[in-house]
Amino acid sequence: MSYFKLLFKKTLKTPTNIYLIVFLIIGIVGLYLLNLQASNFYSYMGQVKAHNQSILEIEEYYENILADNMEYSAEDTQNFKEGLQDTLQQKEWNKYILHFAEQEHWSEALTYSLKIIDGHLDVHEKNGGDLFPEDHVLALEREYLLFEQLASLNTEPDMEGYERLGFNYVFRVMDSLFPTLFVLIVTVFITETFVNSYKNGLNIPLLLPNSYKKTIFIKIVFSVLASTLIYVMSLLVSFGLASMISGTGHFQYPVILYSSDLFSTAPIWLILFKTFFLHTLGILNVVLMISLISFLVKNRMITLLITIILIIGSSMVVRSLDMLHSILHLNPFTYFSGADVVTNLLAYETGNSNISFLNGVISLSVLAVILLAVVLLTTRYEEKRQMLARN
Repeated sequence: MSYFKLLFKKTLKTPTNIYLIVFLIIGIVGLYLLNLQASNFYSYMGQVKAHNQSILEIEEYYENILADNMEYSAEDTQNFKEGLQDTLQQKEWNKYILHFAEQEHWSEALTYSLKIIDGHLDVHEKNGGDLFPEDHVLALEREYLLFEQLASLNTEPDMEGYERLGFNYVFRVMDSLFPTLFVLIVTVFITETFVNSYKNGLNIPLLLPNSYKKTIFIKIVFSVLASTLIYVMSLLVSFGLASMISGTGHFQYPVILYSSDLFSTAPIWLILFKTFFLHTLGILNVVLMISLISFLVKNRMITLLITIILIIGSSMVVRSLDMLHSILHLNPFTYFSGADVVTNLLAYETGNSNISFLNGVISLSVLAVILLAVVLLTTRYEEKRQMLARN
């Protein structure tokens, strides 16, 4: 326990670690400011206002056609009149949406939004399914499903990718910052913990009264706990920041689960829990990997480089190459993108249905067991080698 305390004190006194935490907080605040700025257009209210402007332009278009001196067939004239009538109806609904949304009566506002979406889908079907592209139809269907459930919760919609509300922004941080920024910061932090044991190629822990195996085990436990604590604190900062500015949101907020046929939703608390579980397993693997690599190379920069290439580089390369999508589920580092895995977005985008939460748990657990076994073997080998050297 005394060595554990020593590691804790040394971590607090290392300026680099303080800079890393500050950098992480800057990343969290910066991302939120970008979301706030983007919300002027991408928020629910922003989209309603943009749609209202489009409706006014369409209304003017139909009125000009019906008022000009051009001669149209009776069928075309009737279509123009029906188009104008539909536009006026949407204009009225938009007025109600803005009215109720400003009073934060979200159920009423979303009810009229559902009518507008339903109208678009109905027109699409009447035109033989050729009016809108398939992607747009799928987006409308997802939005309909989401708004329907939000109306029952009387909760404000928080646009995907530009989340502002407390629980939703925690999800955005887990999705956007963990696979890159957080992993990079934790890699630097953990590398410092393990590599500073080597002075001029000499392994200092071998000279301590504790067994080398116990010393390494304490370092692993400390690194996992410290990294997880930093992660939890970063999520709490994210939640607090977003909640103070925009509100907490709803812990039952529905999150879209992507599928090639039927879309479904899951409450955001469940998405956060599953994502956090995958990320915790990811942290464990990062610690074990750095422990092993630092033992082999005994150099800070080389350890950092190898770890970053293996964890961040490999998943980015495999994900960016279409020809490798079929084997993406076999790469354990794929599951560091926990949010995309849990929502099935990664499986949906790559067409690889084997990418799932369960496979992520299995893959990361197996990797952790393998790495732990190798670490134990290397520590035993190092202890025996040191004993022979002393004799």
